[in-house]
Amino acid sequence: MVVYKSTVQKSGFEDFYPTTLAFSAAKKNFFLGHSKDKSYTVYSLADNGKIDDKAPIQKGKLLSYLSNLQAFYDTTQNKQFLYGYNLETKVFQFYQIADNASITLLLSDEFAVENTIKSTTMFLSGGILHIFIQAENNKEWYIYKVNFVEA
Repeated sequence: MVVYKSTVQKSGFEDFYPTTLAFSAAKKNFFLGHSKDKSYTVYSLADNGKIDDKAPIQKGKLLSYLSNLQAFYDTTQNKQFLYGYNLETKVFQFYQIADNASITLLLSDEFAVENTIKSTTMFLSGGILHIFIQAENNKEWYIYKVNFVEA
């Protein structure tokens, strides 16, 4: 196997984004940058891997800084979601992603978590959000589920 690497693009943003995420919506690709001051920006991401950093799709502020972000598609509901959390501040937020890549907050909450928890990921199964968590000290893990019911 031969591996070729090359620079696709080099530029600068107006902010530093310690949390980033690439995702798709309505068969288009997007890049989301999220900074510690809670602001975020969504940019178009071309098929050739370039970010259109001159024309943001959406800018705003989240309620909290989320050190981890994950996007996923729920085939049961035919909807796309964004889930973010911060293990230090014990906050999680759940957003719906529209076809134009804009995000709408559905839920923001705090959670109790032991300081030993160092690994987590989310996945959807049967329309229900599942959260995998693992502790570093004893390697113990568990999965819990979150049901979202429209009122």
